[in-house]
Amino acid sequence: PRAAPAALAALILVCGARAVSQTATWTDEERFYRAALACNPRSPATRAALGLTLARAGRDAEAELLLRSAGDDGNWTAWYNLARLAHERGDAKGARARLASARAQRPDAPDVLHLAGLFAEEDGREDEAAGLYARAAAARPFDATARWNLARAHARRGRLAQAAAELDAYLRLAPGDEEARRWRERLPR
Repeated sequence: PRAAPAALAALILVCGARAVSQTATWTDEERFYRAALACNPRSPATRAALGLTLARAGRDAEAELLLRSAGDDGNWTAWYNLARLAHERGDAKGARARLASARAQRPDAPDVLHLAGLFAEEDGREDEAAGLYARAAAARPFDATARWNLARAHARRGRLAQAAAELDAYLRLAPGDEEARRWRERLPR
């Protein structure tokens, strides 16, 4: 009879300690994804998420391995993030190659379209950049960055009325952007 309450108390303590240990997993992004990967090591989405987490922590080599693995298993966001990372490192050729892999898997994903627009803009292909930004904004109407870049693309091509319309859409999404507001005041109504 006395052993039962003691055993119950011990069980509660063990379970409580285990719960505290598991709670710590949820508070750290890397630990969370590593725990998820231990449960399902074949998950491309989990590998991609862990890879992005490691990239944010500056652990590029480890991140690249996980992201490539996820991309090879059909995770387009892994290729998109590899393209972004390569671009940030100044590797234009690598960035474009990785973006091509993302576009092959999800050609109409707004993030892919937007990054392709940035690359087209960098390469001086203004009409193509504007078209890609327009497709990104149409696919995700509340994407302020796509609206901003589309407004810039229109302005560079001398299409000020279209630039003003996109800038108005941008300002509805980012009303506190004073630089955009000042630019809008200089454009025709």
